[in-house]
Amino acid sequence: MDGVHVDVAHSNDTSLRLTGVTLATAGEYTCEVSVDAPTFLTAQANARLSVAILPKKGPHISGLEEAYAPGQTITANCTVGAAVPRATLRWFLNGAEVDHQHVQTAPGSPSVAPSPTWAVLRLPVAAAVFNKDRNAELRCSSTIGGLQYESASFTAMLRDLRPPGNQRLAQYSGAGHPAATPFVAVLGATLALGLLRFLD
Repeated sequence: MDGVHVDVAHSNDTSLRLTGVTLATAGEYTCEVSVDAPTFLTAQANARLSVAILPKKGPHISGLEEAYAPGQTITANCTVGAAVPRATLRWFLNGAEVDHQHVQTAPGSPSVAPSPTWAVLRLPVAAAVFNKDRNAELRCSSTIGGLQYESASFTAMLRDLRPPGNQRLAQYSGAGHPAATPFVAVLGATLALGLLRFLD
């Protein structure tokens, strides 16, 4: 049978060892047990064998900037080499999977021939994506044949470009007119101090 080469020396009634595995080796295998007369009872068990061809390298992320500020858009591409079945790529931000609406994946269905794949991330940057250290972690994860390909992941660090003072001012002015209050108060105190000196 094409793709099925039994290692007779290491196989017996209860175990089967195959050599020279190829994509043709994949399929459903059946183990059958039967007893002699007078009952001749028979029992079977089936199992599906899948064969995967892993990519030579894990996912690669390109297109990222060194730093981002709220209001910008993160655009990055994650690619992984040829694999069978074709790899499934997922984006994660700070450990949580990014919603599919922000991810565009390569079209087509899993191929029987080794084929590469990609996933483009387009994510608007909001202040909430940054942690207390003003960093955010992006990761591209690859799954092949339903199994996590552990070495196929990449981590990028993003940094908030806004100086801390600008963040506080933006938060204060976001509430409306009160952002001008500190300047008015300082100006009022200055005028009052000048008036007192004039009266003296």
